Amino acid sequence: MEDFNPKDEDFRLWAVIVCTRRAIYRAMAKELQKCGLTVEETAAMFMISAIEAVGSNPIPTEISRWLFREPHSTSTLLVRMERKGLVKRDKDLRRKNLVRVSLTRKGREIFARAAEFGPLHRIFSGLSHEERQQLEASLRMVWGKAMEEVTLEHAVSY
Repeated sequence: MEDFNPKDEDFRLWAVIVCTRRAIYRAMAKELQKCGLTVEETAAMFMISAIEAVGSNPIPTEISRWLFREPHSTSTLLVRMERKGLVKRDKDLRRKNLVRVSLTRKGREIFARAAEFGPLHRIFSGLSHEERQQLEASLRMVWGKAMEEVTLEHAVSY
């Protein structure tokens, strides 16, 4: 522990990321609650719509990977969303053991409304277009490195 330095810039960056994520999460949760959504449901709807936009109906495992959630957690989330009428799960016609997920009309409408909510737009309004692009590029690079660490950890921990 004697090597720990609270002035270490990597720890400071990590702390800023953690605090920023929590603050954004809380702001979004407060706003999404108004239309009966959770942050997790909204994130799942974003991933489903993004995957659909490239011409595919996602499977739960694919959604899990993108959300960085355990498959059983995603399955539980999708069941809850289906009960709320936000998504539908259909058996794949070619591979009977696969389930395809899609947004319902209600899900699309609610997601479109959620995407208009102010917190994200107000939070990022202080950044120019170029700064947003730089932030996204930097976060994607950090995300990639973090995923490499998780992959290494997973490979070693069998």
